[in-house]
Amino acid sequence: MRLSYIHICWTFVLLNFNTISAQHINNTDTSTSKKRMEYQLRKSLDQSDYKKALEITDSMELYGIKNKDSIYMAIAYDAKTTLYRFKRDIRNAKINVKKGISIYEKYHHYSELIKSNSYLAKTLRDEGKLDSCFYTLNKINRLYISDTVSKGSLRYFYNEKEASHSVAGRIDSSLHYSFKRIGLIEEDNYFQLGVSYLILTENFYKVNDLKKALNYINESLHYFSKDPRNLTIATCKAYILKGNILLALKQYQEVKLYAHKALDLIKNKDLPNYKVQIEVLLFKLNGQIGKPHKIPVLDVTDIKNKKITNSTLFDFYLAKLKYSVHEKKWKEARVLIEKLHLLIPNISDLNLKQTFHQLSSLYWAEVKDFEKSYYEQNQYFKIKEKINTRQHIYTAYDLDQKYQLAKKNEEIVNQNFRIQTQENELLKKEKHQIYLTLSILSAILGFILLLFIYRQRQKIKNNEIITLQHQQEVIKLESLIDGEEKERNRLAQDLHDGINGDLSAIKYKITSIAPSKLNEKEKIIHHEAIQMLDNTVEQVRRISHNLAPSSLLNFNLIEVIQQFCDRINSSNPLNTSFQYFGKQFKLEKEKETVIYRIIQELTNNIIKHANATEALIQINSYENKLHITVEDNGIGFDPDVKSHGIGLQNIKSRVSLLNANLDIHSSAEGTSFNIEIYLDKI
Repeated sequence: MRLSYIHICWTFVLLNFNTISAQHINNTDTSTSKKRMEYQLRKSLDQSDYKKALEITDSMELYGIKNKDSIYMAIAYDAKTTLYRFKRDIRNAKINVKKGISIYEKYHHYSELIKSNSYLAKTLRDEGKLDSCFYTLNKINRLYISDTVSKGSLRYFYNEKEASHSVAGRIDSSLHYSFKRIGLIEEDNYFQLGVSYLILTENFYKVNDLKKALNYINESLHYFSKDPRNLTIATCKAYILKGNILLALKQYQEVKLYAHKALDLIKNKDLPNYKVQIEVLLFKLNGQIGKPHKIPVLDVTDIKNKKITNSTLFDFYLAKLKYSVHEKKWKEARVLIEKLHLLIPNISDLNLKQTFHQLSSLYWAEVKDFEKSYYEQNQYFKIKEKINTRQHIYTAYDLDQKYQLAKKNEEIVNQNFRIQTQENELLKKEKHQIYLTLSILSAILGFILLLFIYRQRQKIKNNEIITLQHQQEVIKLESLIDGEEKERNRLAQDLHDGINGDLSAIKYKITSIAPSKLNEKEKIIHHEAIQMLDNTVEQVRRISHNLAPSSLLNFNLIEVIQQFCDRINSSNPLNTSFQYFGKQFKLEKEKETVIYRIIQELTNNIIKHANATEALIQINSYENKLHITVEDNGIGFDPDVKSHGIGLQNIKSRVSLLNANLDIHSSAEGTSFNIEIYLDKI
């Protein structure tokens, strides 16, 4: 039986007593009698003599009444509540917890009120009264939660919130309170941490997130192994749960390993509930790997003495029912269905219920009772809908968690970027100070040099000749630089519209890689690659050239633009369409290059700035005109504000070179560029 659970609850009760009794006014020296009863209670628990334990709690209650020690009476009621809950006597557990609550309310002991009301909420949940359960939990939140209550009481509260939301199908809220409970546990409280991660595992197992379930069950076992106490039951339960997870993952050798670990752990112990769970696990394993089924058996005495829980019995009978249906042993199946029908009102596991109704429907269909088969099928679909709803809730929760994580990572990256920017600004200021100092020193040296020249009047003529020669060289150099600058400006204009588009596509592909899928080293490389691309774009804008695209030497303008659109579609999410209407036309390659560069720059601007999903490039050739339209469904821009940008200036300059007209329409629904070229004016 769950002896360790009783010990933990009772220890918590005694610890509360030491604190509460110090606050309670009672001058009677009764410590010897109290210690004797506490010792007797512990001894009874060690011997699993729960009848004797209840008699001792009755004595504690009478002792409190006799000595007018209300708090000690509340401690007795807490102990009784724990014992009755263990015996699954919900009625008496509820009576005693309510008695304890009335005393704690009188003395305003909020930590104990939180714990006791959490007990009450659990009994209401066990009775299937979820509305009353949540009302009690909301009452705790409204009346008793404050900064002064103990962490232990809050853990009880969050644990019950987690369990209640889980039963209600609110898996997102259940996980939320599980993590809040873990946050309250001390780092060295290995048992509580292990139990909390075990609960998390059960929740993730319910929603079939097996990867997370496996991670958290390993965490649970890790903490159980660090606890110096012999946590047989908790570790056994974790082994069985891990076995079921591994079974779902089809890691059959591992399943067998952990099943035998659990068996070794409870060998020679009176724990039939867990022995049955292990036998059911091995029975399921044999069924999946195709080995002969060793059908588990139950000890009727264990069932009568309530040593086996309803959920374990249900799982046991359900495994046998599945085998009977598979082997077409319909008489055995009928008996098992009747047993399962008696247990199903006490079962909260939707997956078990769904499997039962499915198998039951198959059975009734086989024996030609189609009315019952139809009823079971309806029940199956109702539960399936609940499971799907729970799964959708969890999926939304999981996506939200991933979004929040990505958001935090982005904030960290932005913060690092701001720090780097500030450091760069400081470096710039330091360089500015150095340049200023050097400039002042240069001015002083220049003044000294001029003074020296002034005093050396004999050398003025020679210096003037040297100066004139120097000036001539300067003029020649200025002319050369001026010519070079003009050439660079011309080259920069074309290259800005060319390679820059490919670099933008490369940058888009790199930035589309989610940082959350990369390890730390890859994130650094990812970030550096984007910076290097930004620097390269900046350099390309300064060192651009005026070479025509090589494809224009081999194809006409229409074919080159079609090829350009194909490249855009293959490397970007932007869907770019190209349409050509009218008669064929022939232009000089230099003019075709100018038109190509205009279309290229407009398309690249759509990719970089418009946030568009669709783009259209259309060329109409009619009479002596060439009409070009480039439009998108993006966010638009203000042409008056953006008119001074280098990209738009380059487009206008090229349009002017063609003696053409440019018309821009932009709104929140998209942007349209219309260019009208008169072929006889080019």
